[in-house]
Amino acid sequence: MDWRRRGLSCHRCPGDRKAFMSNRIQHTHQGMNTDSPACSATSFPAVEHTEARSTVSRKARSWGLAIGVIVFTITAVTVDALLGRGASDWWNDEHARTVLFQLHFPRAVAALVSGGALAIAGLLIQTVTGNPLASPELLGISPGAVGGVMVGTVAGLVNPSDPLSALCAALLGALSGGAVGVVATISGGGDRAILAGLVLAAAATGISTIILASQPGLTGMAMRWLAGSTNALTWESVTPMFLWAVPWVIIAVAASGLLPLLSAGQLHSTILGVAPVRTRVILMGVACSLTAGAVALAGPLGFVGLAVPHIMRRLFGAASPWLVIVTLIGGAGGMVACDALAQLIGRVLSMGNNSIGVPVGAVAAIAGAITLIGLLRRRA
Repeated sequence: MDWRRRGLSCHRCPGDRKAFMSNRIQHTHQGMNTDSPACSATSFPAVEHTEARSTVSRKARSWGLAIGVIVFTITAVTVDALLGRGASDWWNDEHARTVLFQLHFPRAVAALVSGGALAIAGLLIQTVTGNPLASPELLGISPGAVGGVMVGTVAGLVNPSDPLSALCAALLGALSGGAVGVVATISGGGDRAILAGLVLAAAATGISTIILASQPGLTGMAMRWLAGSTNALTWESVTPMFLWAVPWVIIAVAASGLLPLLSAGQLHSTILGVAPVRTRVILMGVACSLTAGAVALAGPLGFVGLAVPHIMRRLFGAASPWLVIVTLIGGAGGMVACDALAQLIGRVLSMGNNSIGVPVGAVAAIAGAITLIGLLRRRA
């Protein structure tokens, strides 16, 4: 029996079999008759049983990790809401219950929505550009959204009490960054997209700085938003952004099967019937829409779109069909955990007095930087 035709080896050459199956290279036994009983079909059931057991083990590990991420997210939301001032006695005090559900839970949901939206946006951007360092902030999408809100505020088109006006302005700015990223990717690849995004981000940051310098009245309100903050958000601000993010998340989940094809390269995806240019444009539009909603709600939150997709790929695999969903849950839970940590740091720094409002964006940036350093060290 020719073991090379079967794609299998005997129990005496598992290393050769693995190399043959992965690389499709042709090799032969050294000093061994391939028609001998040692290479007969009697050894195949054991190999197949081992592979089946390995597949079950991988599925069980994936399910365990997914359940762990969900439990972590639910716990983070609960802790984040209960850490707020005046909510510790919510089961006995009506006023504390009102504070919890009208002030603290909206803050936790805002972190949930913005974190999940930015994580999916980062995953889509990295897939579209083919660059693992791509993210909403490095591609100029988040700075473009910030610049759009700032320009709209000065022009009188954005009303601070109207979240939809801020969303529209952020969307226009984010789409400008996304358009630059797609054009640069198609013409020169992911590296050129990053360079173009950095130029756009610098320009948008400069415009925002000029606006703040010329409008001193905006400085106090804008600085906290520019640092990334979920403080003092209410259901009136959170609900429209949540409803805005839901359809884009559904589109991203529906397109999750296309992500491995795009990652394999333009030629490979074209052979398999995927229109790479049109798909990239659509996915970049989804990423810009999610980023615009997150920026309009809580400001520019850095490192979420960069770090979370890398963590989820490492845990579940780049080709996992659940990658978009677990990235959504992981980004949401991670941002809520950062918000809870920001509240805890504020309490410690206040030394028992009124809590200092530490922006969640600062904590998220530090956590994201530490996570990326750890991933790079493990990869090295």
